[in-house]
Amino acid sequence: MFREFPYYMTDLLKLNPKELTCLGFNVADIDATFKKSQVQFSAYYKKVDNMDAKSCKKFMDELRQ
Repeated sequence: MFREFPYYMTDLLKLNPKELTCLGFNVADIDATFKKSQVQFSAYYKKVDNMDAKSCKKFMDELRQ
C-alpha cells in the first residue's frame, strides 16, 4: 500500500547548527520508531565541554533578546 522512502538520519546530524554547542550539548543520534499510525522521534545528545566564548557571545545575546 505504501512505497518505501529511504532517508538517512546521518543527514540530519550533519545539519546541526554549530551554535548548538553554545548551549553545552550536541545531538549525537536520532531514532525514529513507528507504532501503528504514529511516529515517535527521539534525540540523544552528548555534552560538550569546550565552548568558544567569543563565537557564542553573539548567539547568546540574540537568545536573550
